[in-house]
Amino acid sequence: MRSSPPAASDQYESAAVVSSELRTLRRTWRVTVTTKPASQSNSAERSLRARLAAHTLHSQVDGKQHTAAARAGFLRRFEDLVDSDRILSAGERERRARHALKAHMTGLALRSAQARRSPK
Repeated sequence: MRSSPPAASDQYESAAVVSSELRTLRRTWRVTVTTKPASQSNSAERSLRARLAAHTLHSQVDGKQHTAAARAGFLRRFEDLVDSDRILSAGERERRARHALKAHMTGLALRSAQARRSPK
């Protein structure tokens, strides 16, 4: 471990600055210590882990079945918005809910476009 913070020019970690946990792993596993910044390697690792988990999940279950309850709950939110007392027929309530959903998504798209256009 370093006793003082690294200089601005010292942006890459060296192999000499490896934590004791990683040193222990190196004894039992063949681990290559890279000289990339830790934030990049952690980000890349996180991305690979997430991709691995997603592919594993989708190889075992149907995506539509897996998200059916969440999609129904999300649409129910808009049904409650347009007809909280359940006065309308089911077909009319669903039609209005779908339009409320489209209005919501269009509003999100509009705010996203405005945010991208505004100076940072």
